[in-house]
Amino acid sequence: MATSIQAVHNRFQSFNDLDLLVVLHLMIRKAEALCEGQPGQLEVVNHWRRVCETYGPGTIDLQLDAVVLDRSLKQFLLRVLSEIETELDVSGEVYAARLIKDGWRTPGVAVSDYNTALLRSTTKNLRTLVEQPA
Repeated sequence: MATSIQAVHNRFQSFNDLDLLVVLHLMIRKAEALCEGQPGQLEVVNHWRRVCETYGPGTIDLQLDAVVLDRSLKQFLLRVLSEIETELDVSGEVYAARLIKDGWRTPGVAVSDYNTALLRSTTKNLRTLVEQPA
């Protein structure tokens, strides 16, 4: 599996594509539950859906730069990541494939049970990238 680079201002972080895709699907699920119908939130979630649906190796761009420029979108993303962290904390060592496959939007990419340590690390690294001041 390839890697994709996420950027916020002049900071860059490389992510394993499959780890990021699984977390991105969790982000979509959590965001749909948290979304308050604000146009900016809907646009971000729709972008994440398109990223999943049109995935190619090394092409994941969450457009974090744009998200962190809008304080409410940044807070929304941090709430989504917190929800994922809470879910992963009670998931044990393995996140079940049936939970990942629920709503899976990425054609041609198969998933199975997933090591939660990898998902925690990906979520933590996204949070760190988003939280750091410019």
